[in-house]
Amino acid sequence: MNAFYEKTLEEIIFEKIEMVADKGLNIFYKNTVRQLKVDKYIFDMFTWEIKDDILFCRIIELKKEGLNREHLNQVLSYTYGFYGICLGFFKKVELEAILIGTKIIDPCITHTQSISNILRIFEYYYGFDGIFFKEKLPNLNTIKELLLDSDMTDRVAEYTSFFDKLNNQ
Repeated sequence: MNAFYEKTLEEIIFEKIEMVADKGLNIFYKNTVRQLKVDKYIFDMFTWEIKDDILFCRIIELKKEGLNREHLNQVLSYTYGFYGICLGFFKKVELEAILIGTKIIDPCITHTQSISNILRIFEYYYGFDGIFFKEKLPNLNTIKELLLDSDMTDRVAEYTSFFDKLNNQ
């Protein structure tokens, strides 16, 4: 069981933005706030800056344990909802969804990340030397491992064939 709570993780990250950047979580723009409420959404963290009437921003959702489909749906709902709110206020909006947890436990997350240009996933762990973050980049081997771990072996051949076709085009 993970000893951190979302609030504790949020406090560590927010209060030590420069430190966590050096520990693998280099995702922050000039401005960052916690628990930002926009319309019906409450973001754990929100970071942004505006250059030449372009809003660059990231919605950051923190989870104390493994990442599942519910977490993915939450952060994507926030992201697309916020994007809709921003339309018309800026020349352009560059928006990313950041999901942070101890590990990916649902293959749906890796599938979605592999076809999305706005979703980034980070895993965190902590030890005697503090907290560390690692961005999880989607690839075929990761998808195969997650499918095997989730007892979905019958779908591995289907996905392998699909990705092989994409790679050979």
